[in-house]
Formats: sequence, structure tokens, C-alpha cells
Amino acid sequence: MSLTLIRTRQPYVDTEPVSAAPIRPGETREFRLIFDNIPQDWNQNYPEIRIIQVIGR
Repeated sequence: MSLTLIRTRQPYVDTEPVSAAPIRPGETREFRLIFDNIPQDWNQNYPEIRIIQVIGR
């Protein structure tokens, strides 16, 4: 699942792909993951996130 970075523009919250503003080593950025299908038995806890691939240029 791809993530998008939060780019805030008041009064709306916009997102952009990581390729538009890559994250540099040591930098922190807010991000958003969009889940299209959520199981009916979801326990309402935050999901565990694991980074399994980093694609560099």
C-alpha cells in the first residue's frame, strides 16, 4: 500500500505522493494511508505499520 504525505493548506488538508517531496534521511513527515476495505470485525485499534520496501532514486 502506498502512502501519501500530508501537505497542509488551510482550510483544507491536501496530500501529495512521496515522489513530489521525497523524505530525506533523518527527516520526519506526517503521512496518510487510505484503507478502502475495512473488515467488519475490526477492533478499532490503530494498525501496526511495517515498512517493507523503500524505493530510492
